[in-house]
Amino acid sequence: MIDPSELDLDEAMLSVLRESRHDEIPDVIRHADFNLAWPELREDLSTRLRNGTYTPRTPRIVEVPKSELATRPMAVLDMTDRILYQALMMDIGTKLDSELPAEVFSARLRHNKRGQAVIRDPRRAWVDFQRAGRDLCDRYEQVCMLTTDMTSYFEYIDIDLLLSDLRMVQGVSPERIDLLARMLHGWNTNSAMNGIPQGPDVSSFLGNFYLRPIDAILRKLDVRFIRFQDDIRVFAHKRHVLREAIHDVIPVVRGRHLNLATGKTKILEGSAVIEHFEDAKKDAIQYRIQISDTSVAVDIRQLFDDAVTGKINTRDVRFSVYRLSNLGDDHAVEWILEHLDDVPYLSELLVDYLSKNSETHPDIETRIVEFLADSERNIDPYVEMQLIRMFANSGEVLEETYDALWAILLNPARDGLSRQFAARAVARHMQPSRSADLVLLTGLFQKSTPDPELRRALLVALKEAGDADAQFLANVGQGDPHLKHVTKYLASDPQVPNP
Repeated sequence: MIDPSELDLDEAMLSVLRESRHDEIPDVIRHADFNLAWPELREDLSTRLRNGTYTPRTPRIVEVPKSELATRPMAVLDMTDRILYQALMMDIGTKLDSELPAEVFSARLRHNKRGQAVIRDPRRAWVDFQRAGRDLCDRYEQVCMLTTDMTSYFEYIDIDLLLSDLRMVQGVSPERIDLLARMLHGWNTNSAMNGIPQGPDVSSFLGNFYLRPIDAILRKLDVRFIRFQDDIRVFAHKRHVLREAIHDVIPVVRGRHLNLATGKTKILEGSAVIEHFEDAKKDAIQYRIQISDTSVAVDIRQLFDDAVTGKINTRDVRFSVYRLSNLGDDHAVEWILEHLDDVPYLSELLVDYLSKNSETHPDIETRIVEFLADSERNIDPYVEMQLIRMFANSGEVLEETYDALWAILLNPARDGLSRQFAARAVARHMQPSRSADLVLLTGLFQKSTPDPELRRALLVALKEAGDADAQFLANVGQGDPHLKHVTKYLASDPQVPNP
């Protein structure tokens, strides 16, 4: 049993709402209804914590592309559970952070102006990690480097082993570890989730902490190292020193019930090590952008072309597409339309880029509709969801696009997330002359569905389409407990956020 007043649930709620704006699995209305729901949910959570009846709700697992073929399971936690997890981890985070050596750069804490411990900006932390690597290169006359990471790292963390380690940390109360155990075991038992939840930033605290024995063995060897989560770089003056080091590290890794990623474990020497950390070409491009050199677009295009020739260079694609987008340059449009199904793990960035170029490239819309209808290319629900969101946020769409969105919404075999965003898309593009479509949308809402989130999306769609007055919303809220908070939100006639 734990006293909820010992946890800063309100601050955790604000943190989760800020973090959720960038979730890989977005909420269909960006949790805009949650502020109204929070006081009641907070009281219910506090009661369950006080009387010892708290158990976490079953998370929804969504497969997010990790490569062309592989995916990683993203746990979409119940928002109340996510807030409690956030509050609990921030409460013990300082203690866990103090257990880490200086060589670890990921998810480290700093104090903000109010004296609160917050996670350092991950982009700055990555820059510091890279800089530290360059500094270590300079320490050796002839540098050698081992680079490696773990296979499906978060998934294979042994929960019982992790909890056993946590119980040995001074200053962390047993009650807090017991609560964390209840959450982790509950999520792992009642869903397809394994290990710790991927998604919440605070999971990185546990991920960092779990690898301490690997930090410890590396510190005892005649090497230097840096680590960013499970991304490890080990430095020495001779290749054989690194080969000996890896033999010492592997038993420790296996003792954690993990495995090194074979394809990513390699030794680099000399100039190859320096090139791993330094990229003069991208540094020069960024500098020219900062001084407003208009000719820089030529080099960004070339960087993109080089990145997609042969084996895809993911980092260079991200770097170049993001900057082409900021410059309003359409150079990458054709390649993306041809290869979107080859790089599903880049779909969020690439679809955003297509969206920004859709006005000057009307063929984007027609070719995306063709893509959605092509069962040989449209095989990843995550990519489909991103494309539907693009149409939901468009000012207007073609008739064939509107029909394609309806086809997805009406098809119970399509992915639930795709149907949620399709509901908002058809509502936002429904013309007053399409009264029959409004009747169809109402009937779809009234029809029983096993997916409560789809029902929520349909209700929002009805509001946007103009067929959900105050009395209707009140009746729905009374009849469906899952929708009572969103009905209160919609009854206030809000400006519903874009999908």
